[in-house]
Amino acid sequence: MKIINSKTLFLLISGRRLVYLIILSACLFIPALSLSAEEKSEYRHILLLGAEQPVSNSEFKTPSPLLVYYYIRDDLDDDNYFQFTLRTTRAFFILGEKNEKYFAGIKPLVNHTIYSAYHSFADGVNDDSRCFRGNNAGAEFFYEYSPVRYFKAGINYYPGYYWYQDKQKNDTMFFRQEATEINLPENHWEHTGELNFTIDKLEQKDINRIKHGFIIEGTYNYIYRSGYGTFYDTASAENSSIEKTQKRYLSAGLYYNFNYDINLLLDIAGGYHTNIDRNNSDQIGSFIADKGVMPGYFWGEFYHNKFCIIRTQAGLPLFYWNARIQPGFNVMYMTGDNDVVGV
Repeated sequence: MKIINSKTLFLLISGRRLVYLIILSACLFIPALSLSAEEKSEYRHILLLGAEQPVSNSEFKTPSPLLVYYYIRDDLDDDNYFQFTLRTTRAFFILGEKNEKYFAGIKPLVNHTIYSAYHSFADGVNDDSRCFRGNNAGAEFFYEYSPVRYFKAGINYYPGYYWYQDKQKNDTMFFRQEATEINLPENHWEHTGELNFTIDKLEQKDINRIKHGFIIEGTYNYIYRSGYGTFYDTASAENSSIEKTQKRYLSAGLYYNFNYDINLLLDIAGGYHTNIDRNNSDQIGSFIADKGVMPGYFWGEFYHNKFCIIRTQAGLPLFYWNARIQPGFNVMYMTGDNDVVGV
């Protein structure tokens, strides 16, 4: 059976950022015919195109493109799994084996352009002289195991090579920036180990926009830099030669789906990090960062080693093309003392 399902335009206004996401996921959807308890992808192709335009008091409001594309094959023989994903500044493959008990494989990836100190905002105004481009590439090895229903635990290891580029002065009509004036970190290797667990009783559908049940997730990261050297930020008069970093995350979600797919969602997420600088701290607020869960801000606006975020949303179906509107309210708490070096 083949179903061609088209999506439509929705408008999301969140805090200080206006985001236009034209969801063009007119995907060829071939449902997986399986009698196992394993969760199968609802779609084979998912495509989202759009742009974000900051509307804060920043001196320059440069628009940014948004591109997300997934190609997922979890219906292959012998539990084989393949996925390709492109997310604006990230591209990766997943090659592995997946069934109802475990998911294991390798994930070659590249993150380009905006990693590290790509922006340095203060009250919505960017300091170009402290900004530079960061990139990394490597291959992540992962294993996820579910010994009992509603619980799974995993371990990941990512050796990646990190390299950096100055920004050059640009004064065109649509894109303006000053040249980088601070010293850059040395190109180096980073080794990241991760432990995570998930407890959930969760049903999801419609590209995970509709949820029912609960989920609790915890993650621990240990990061070792090799060859980082000493990074000196002339503007903040701080230097960093941090080699070992620890990051801890805990999140919980509670969701209820009423009749006609009216969906109420509540999410709480927090992080606590030790020994971090502005080149490996979380970009809180980014739509494309792994842990960027606070929408509505520039991705380099907040760097903090402690934060807590609460989000409530109400999802309502519209009456054409399977479209939905999902207004939400976000609250972020950060302590007054910030231990991120160079912020």
